[in-house]
Amino acid sequence: AILFLHGFGVNPFTNAGLLHVNYLAEKEDLAVILPMGKVALSPENEEKIAWNATDRCCGYSYPGLRESELPIPDDEAYILDITRQALSDAKLRIDPKKLFIFGFSNGAFMGHTLVCRHSHLFKGLIAYAGTSFADADECNPNHPTNILQIHGTKDRVIRYDNPPNQPRTINKKQLWFPSPEVIVNRWADLNDCEKVPVRNSYDFVAQEIQPNPNSIGEDILVIDQVPADGLTDTYASYYQNCKYGKVGFWTVKNGTHLNIFTTKAIPRAF
Repeated sequence: AILFLHGFGVNPFTNAGLLHVNYLAEKEDLAVILPMGKVALSPENEEKIAWNATDRCCGYSYPGLRESELPIPDDEAYILDITRQALSDAKLRIDPKKLFIFGFSNGAFMGHTLVCRHSHLFKGLIAYAGTSFADADECNPNHPTNILQIHGTKDRVIRYDNPPNQPRTINKKQLWFPSPEVIVNRWADLNDCEKVPVRNSYDFVAQEIQPNPNSIGEDILVIDQVPADGLTDTYASYYQNCKYGKVGFWTVKNGTHLNIFTTKAIPRAF
């Protein structure tokens, strides 16, 4: 089964469809759990659905929330409750040992939070275009967990090349977060893997022009294209001989925040 966690302001059904989650579910006869985040205010003061994932993601507040009502809604508890309900539903026939999280952007941050704190519930996490806690000590998995990080090198929303230990300012908010490479290295250490991964090249990205719907500010209407690089559009690195779980890293060459993969790529992710 797949627990799919949508990106900031993105309808979960649309987001899952763009990433071929529905295709994979039909092909493999899998259940898909599609929770929806609560309405929040974006940095531009617009109402968007969002996840309260980490202290660094994603810089929003909840409309109508008074100081006396803090803390803000507990999305972690909400998702766990929905997940446990799905696992206990006999009609869904979910194997609890084969439940994956697939998170995009804000949903990837939320996915990292879940596996860092509740790894016993999930076989693994696919985190696309989102990372994790600023403080590595916040992540303490208690169970072997498989991790696949996916990120485009030209992502201007959650930057691929975000500098280490240095805040980045967006709309007067400090939204620094670790780069995807830092997160992958963390998991390689947590899972006790060999330090140098094996890398292969794949043709995973569909040859399509992709909008960048989650861009902030002037980039919001920019349309980018991933060049057709054949067998080299995605570099897939896999860490070897891990003691506690597999770790992989797909780097999309010139990829933006949202790129559409070919249907053959998604089954490989799992």
